[in-house]
Amino acid sequence: MQVVMAIRRIIVGLNSQENRRQRLNIGRRFVLSFLHIRNLATVSELEIEFAPGLNVVTGETGAGKSLIMGALQALLGERADKSMIRHGESRCEIAAEFMVVDDDSESFEGLSRVLAAAGVASVEPGRLLVRRTLTPTSSRAYVNDSPVTLDILRAVGDCLVDIHGPHDHQSLLAAGCQLDLLDGFASLTELRKTCRDSFAQARECRREIEEIGRTSVDAAEGEILSHQLREIRQAALDPDEERRLHEQYRAAANSRSLIENAENCRQALSEADDSVVERLRPCVAMLDEIAQLHAERGPALLASLESVVGQIDELARDLGEFADLVELDGDSLRTVEERLEQIQRLRRKYGGTVEDVLRRADRLAERLAASEQREERLRELAQTERELTEGHLANCAELSRRRRAAAGELADRVSEKLRVLGFEDCRFEVSLSEAEPGPRGADRAVFMFAPNPGEGILPLRKIASSGEAARVMLGIKTVFSAVDRIPVLVFDEVDANIGGVTANQVAVELARLGRSHQIFCITHLPQIAAAGDSHYRVVKMVEDRRTLTEIHRIEADERLSEIVRMMGGQDGSKVARQHAKAMIGQVGGQV
Repeated sequence: MQVVMAIRRIIVGLNSQENRRQRLNIGRRFVLSFLHIRNLATVSELEIEFAPGLNVVTGETGAGKSLIMGALQALLGERADKSMIRHGESRCEIAAEFMVVDDDSESFEGLSRVLAAAGVASVEPGRLLVRRTLTPTSSRAYVNDSPVTLDILRAVGDCLVDIHGPHDHQSLLAAGCQLDLLDGFASLTELRKTCRDSFAQARECRREIEEIGRTSVDAAEGEILSHQLREIRQAALDPDEERRLHEQYRAAANSRSLIENAENCRQALSEADDSVVERLRPCVAMLDEIAQLHAERGPALLASLESVVGQIDELARDLGEFADLVELDGDSLRTVEERLEQIQRLRRKYGGTVEDVLRRADRLAERLAASEQREERLRELAQTERELTEGHLANCAELSRRRRAAAGELADRVSEKLRVLGFEDCRFEVSLSEAEPGPRGADRAVFMFAPNPGEGILPLRKIASSGEAARVMLGIKTVFSAVDRIPVLVFDEVDANIGGVTANQVAVELARLGRSHQIFCITHLPQIAAAGDSHYRVVKMVEDRRTLTEIHRIEADERLSEIVRMMGGQDGSKVARQHAKAMIGQVGGQV
């Protein structure tokens, strides 16, 4: 929390930094605004504010000038262990705040993607806090107070800071970055985007084709499904049919018994000698006499009995008709049996009930129809994929043509800049070779360098001398300053083995580069120190028998004294101080 509060206090000071930025004509982008170090090596507690432009760091040999570089490397995901913790302490902490001072969202598009993928709050509302703590047994990292892995920390660092010198955090050494820089130099951003989009669209077509292929019905399976559908549809099933067939079957199976019983009943009712009707006839005659003798009740009684005899006659006739309707034809019984067997077979094969069988038919029809639609979709996708692939290959070819056209000009520009920086007879080339067509085209770019005449030209990453590598990086960064999106550059040993005119020119180039980037340069050369927009001195001291390293921003007389010291002069010498003052004016006038 102390770190966070300390950093927030610095925001107030950024207004003055903004004025300085306008004076330096620095493009609005990220700057490292504040660094906090606690218990790192010989540092007990350090809080320091940085400014845009060229920040130079000087000090006596062994004072610990590379402390900033080491702290940034650890902060941005490089390997760190307990040996970095100050002796006698149990915990080391490094924190930095990067202020967003750029209105162009493209500048931190890559960083935004990294933060989004890691679930870290975005760079709004204008600050990014990166923090790392070390203990003898653990290491923890945070971005905007969200815990992150070292891989995420490194990815964030790759978007923010490039360190050049005797260390390995150098994005320009990556072939992929070299291709990006070539494309930026050749103004191929839009064509690269078109190439990337066509590649992505063609890949999406291939993915959909593969997905459809996994779910499509092949010819053999389609024939099976069609046969199953025909079998069900030709059966013309009715959900109520099976019940009716069972009734018919029971009736047909018992037809003889039904006929005999109906006929016997009919005989008993009206045909036999002692049938019910015959036995009732005497009763009818007797009631007829009663009706003649008893006019009040007799006719009604006679009418009732005659009605009963009529109903019995009618029932006898119905029984006769029923017996005539019941068939004794064995073929009819077999027909019912065969139909029932067909329905039961379809039920066993396709579902538990007739309704299940009919639903299965609907699904088969839908799948066959969908398969036919997929075949049509496959043909459309195949055609689209061919067109997109052809377009992508055309984009790759155009990228290759324009890259080869720009490679020579880029090599000439960088070679010219390197000669100014002391490589008088160097060779710099941009080697292009074919690569598998992809979102970045079909080329591989490698920067090649030979620092001295007679030496074979090698990939830039194989340069042995760290001082040479740093100067080459400076030259390349200067040429690419308009297209390079990494905002903070740290140079160490850029002044190794140079002096005189070359040292002066290196100072001028660093100052020019500071107009588009925030530069940190650890230097022994007074010319470079004189070119700085901000000057920081590293001092090592002993207090209570403990070694301490401190870093302070110096200005005015204190800065003149430091440059006099770097020139080897006496601080009290008026000549030396006039020389230092003239050096500051001379370098500034050349920028």
